[in-house]
Amino acid sequence: MPVRRVDWLSTSITAAGRAASMNNSEIRCTLERLISPGGGGVVTSNGSSTILSLIPDGSVVKKGDLLCELDSADYQELVRRQLIGVKKAEAEHRQAQLNLEIAEINLKSYLEGSVRQAEQEFEGQVALNTSGLARQEDRLAWAQRMLTKGYASLSQVSGEEETLLRLKFGLEQIQMSYQNYRRYSLPRDTRSLQSQVEGARANLGYQSTRLKLEQDRLALFEEQVKRCTMRAPNDGFVIYANEPGEPQRIWEGASVRQRQRMFYLPDLDRMEVQTMVHETVVDRVEVGMPARIRFEALRGRSAEGSVTSVSRLPLLDQNSGAGDVKYYLALVRLDTIPSGLRPGMSAEIEIITSRLPEVLVLPPVAITVENGQEVCYVIVAGSIERREVKVGQRNSDYMQVLEGLEEGERIVLEPSEVAASAL
Repeated sequence: MPVRRVDWLSTSITAAGRAASMNNSEIRCTLERLISPGGGGVVTSNGSSTILSLIPDGSVVKKGDLLCELDSADYQELVRRQLIGVKKAEAEHRQAQLNLEIAEINLKSYLEGSVRQAEQEFEGQVALNTSGLARQEDRLAWAQRMLTKGYASLSQVSGEEETLLRLKFGLEQIQMSYQNYRRYSLPRDTRSLQSQVEGARANLGYQSTRLKLEQDRLALFEEQVKRCTMRAPNDGFVIYANEPGEPQRIWEGASVRQRQRMFYLPDLDRMEVQTMVHETVVDRVEVGMPARIRFEALRGRSAEGSVTSVSRLPLLDQNSGAGDVKYYLALVRLDTIPSGLRPGMSAEIEIITSRLPEVLVLPPVAITVENGQEVCYVIVAGSIERREVKVGQRNSDYMQVLEGLEEGERIVLEPSEVAASAL
């Protein structure tokens, strides 16, 4: 067989692995333990429910597809009770708004109506009494002049003086009442009405907060009813969360509790292959290297991909149990997803570690090792010549020739037989 030159020599390592999704959604029961106090007693839900219906295990679903229906009877009762509480809170909130409006109207009516009217009445009485007092002073002066002329009697003068005193006393009483009104009655009544406004406003704030709490609680209860209908958060492949070695937990009629795992939903549009690389070759594997992946369950169909990560720390070989045998986890992302590929399917991965252009090659069977030196046997002019060679990269089909051979030279494919016959 002649030594020949190839356009490319690809070297690779091969390992077994399994398919997995790069995006695995874990779906849990999100029902909550709730308490709803009411006039008819306290209604509670402990965050558990019963599975009424289930999508078959292994189904392929789209985002929004129905996965499971849980019994929502307890939460619907909570919603019914809470609706009554919300209606009551709304009525009391409206009454609080009305009470505030009335209190503000009363204060405004008092300041802009009653106070002005009272002040006008006081000022009018003061003006009338002041005018009457001035006229009475004139009448008294006239009576005193008439007394000196003999036209009026002393009793008439005394009567006018008494009338003047009564008018002065009346004016003083009115002025004192006006002063007391402005000093005491007006601020007292104003503060009382302002206090009613403040109380009504505080009560409205309380009723607003209470209404918000009741509405939030209703929204929480309604959300629990919605959570009883479980839908797929993304496209994927349905896997029941029945853990290996444990009793089955997911079936129609089973009870589920708060935070319990119910489904795993791997995304079939983003798949990768997980493989264990032996420590002797892990230094040859780098992120970005291309790979070919073959799936036995898909009748040997293959896909292209690339290495996305190589773990820095080793894992033990779980099959052998030997602590001194170390493997490193490598992840290979698939560029295209073969139809029918499912998480967990076995795969054979070939990672292309190098590609050398224009390489002189020969088959691996043409090389033998003698006294620690790699040699081959070359056919020269009808005879066989022993030739020491230096080889480089290799794969299952070819080895790179670095020194010792020229292109076109013919070599023996079974050098060990030639070496044995020469002994």
